[in-house]
Amino acid sequence: MIWIEGKNPALYKGGISQWLQAILVTLDPAKLEAVTLVSPITATDDVYPEIRVNRLRLPWFAMFPRRLNHIIYNHFIFYMAARFKKPSVIFSPYFDVTSPKSIPTIYTIHDLCFLEISHLYSRNEVRYFLWIMKKSTERAHSIVTVSNATKDAICLTFGVDPNRVYVIPNSLNKEFKDYSPKSTEITTLRNQFDASKSLILYTGGAETRKNLPNLAYALEELVSRGIDAHLLFTGDVSERWKKVFTSNSNVRERVTFLGHVSNSNLKTLYLTADVVVYPSLSEGFGRACLEAMSVGIPLACSNLPSFKEVAKDYAIFFNPNVPKEIADGVQRAIQLGRVDPVDTSKIVDFSDFDKFVEVLFELNFTGEVN
Repeated sequence: MIWIEGKNPALYKGGISQWLQAILVTLDPAKLEAVTLVSPITATDDVYPEIRVNRLRLPWFAMFPRRLNHIIYNHFIFYMAARFKKPSVIFSPYFDVTSPKSIPTIYTIHDLCFLEISHLYSRNEVRYFLWIMKKSTERAHSIVTVSNATKDAICLTFGVDPNRVYVIPNSLNKEFKDYSPKSTEITTLRNQFDASKSLILYTGGAETRKNLPNLAYALEELVSRGIDAHLLFTGDVSERWKKVFTSNSNVRERVTFLGHVSNSNLKTLYLTADVVVYPSLSEGFGRACLEAMSVGIPLACSNLPSFKEVAKDYAIFFNPNVPKEIADGVQRAIQLGRVDPVDTSKIVDFSDFDKFVEVLFELNFTGEVN
C-alpha cells in the first residue's frame, strides 16, 4: 500500500494542495486503488472528495496551537501510524514528516526559502526547518521538486545525487484552464473597481517570503507618479499582513482584499486586470507566472531563477528588494499591454512524472530501501 501524506491539503488550500491534487487526478484510477491518502482529522469534509482513493484519518488536537500540533503530528502521530500500519512506501508533498527508516519515503522540497532569506525568519524557525530538511534529504529514497532551478539548489546545498531528484512542475488547475468567462462578466468586474484605474492583480499569498512590505511601497511609488493604481489581493489574509497596506495612508484605499476566490473567478480576474505582479523573495516555481501567461496578461515579477525558468522572455523582471524597481516593472508591463496567450503545456516539462510514478509503484511491490 502506498501512503500519500495529506496534512497540507487538509490544513491549507494553497499551491502545494493544488500541486498534489494535479498529481492524483493524473494517476490511472486502477493505480489509485493502491493509494491511501493519510490526513489529520481537521474537518468533516474529506481532502479532495472528488478523487476516489482509500483514506486514513489520524488524530489532530485542535486545542493545541497549530505549530505545536504540526510537531506532534509530524514526528509522533504520523510516525507511529506508519510503524503500525507498515505501508510499502510513503510519498509526502512536503519534507516535514518523520517516517520509519524501514519504509522508503519520497519527500518533496518546493523551495529553499529558509536558506535563501533566512534573515526574515526567526532563528528557531530556521534551525528547525533546516534540521528537518537535512534529515529528510539524507533519509529519502527520492526527492521531488517543482523546477530545475530548485533541483540544482537542492543538489548543491545538500549534496544530493541529481538522479535521485524528480522535477514535477506546477500546472494550471483544470477549472481555471477550461473556464471561459463571458465578456459581460469581465466588464462587470472591471466596472466594480472603476474601469479608469490601472488594476494590479496579486495572487501569490501572504507570508514572510512574499515581500508584501515592498509591494506596498511600490504601490505608493506608482501613485506618486500619477498612476491611478488599485491592487486586487486574492487569498486569505491575516490582520498582520493586511496592516502592511492599511497602515499606509497613501495606499489604504487602493487595495481590495478579495479573500479566497474560486478558480473560475480567478480566471475572470486575470482577464480583467491590467497587470499581474509577483514580488516574492523566494519561490520554487511560481504558479501565478503560468496563470498570467495562459491568458496573455502582462506580468511583472522578481528576477528569481525559478521565475526566469517559467516565464522566460514573457515577464518584466525586477529586483524585489527595491520598491522603485518593482514599480518600474509594473509600470512598464502596463504600458506593454496584453499579448496573445501562451500554450503553457509547452513551457513546463513533465517528462519526470512518469519516472516518478514508476519508482513509486515499483517500491510498492518491492518495498526496498536503497
